[in-house]
Amino acid sequence: MAFVSTGLPHHIRSLLEVNLLAALGNPNLLQGMDSSLPSGQPFQAMHLSWYNRHCTSGHDAPPYAQPWLLEKEGIRTNYSQMIPYISKDLQQHQQIYGTLTRVYTQLFEWVRTLMETYLPDEFEMLMEVAAALPGNCTSPITPFVSLVININVCTKAH
Repeated sequence: MAFVSTGLPHHIRSLLEVNLLAALGNPNLLQGMDSSLPSGQPFQAMHLSWYNRHCTSGHDAPPYAQPWLLEKEGIRTNYSQMIPYISKDLQQHQQIYGTLTRVYTQLFEWVRTLMETYLPDEFEMLMEVAAALPGNCTSPITPFVSLVININVCTKAH
């Protein structure tokens, strides 16, 4: 599925690049890329994400049971798998993440409003995931829990 909108307000669109460069602390970071060159050129990327990649599925668990109280006999239970965690990039770049979420607040609110309006089922599903972050955390990019920054690369949408 893809949803494309060309209606990003000018006051948000006009600051996208300058805010990115300021948040990353390098005004000379961006370079022109020749998309006709073979793919596989190295580029910088930051995956600023909450993960729950290795979570216990719970498909066979009784619906009334608290996950923390379930154990399989003779098998050690890894309780840390039941808690979402932040990516290594987010751990290393918390200041950049904080700056990006502040300077792009209006952009993220605009995206959230579009999704809530035009993709209500998908929005609701994503909100359920975002609402499950531990420690009463809220994602500044709700309904998403991940922000990926790819620098100096041309890619197909994905």
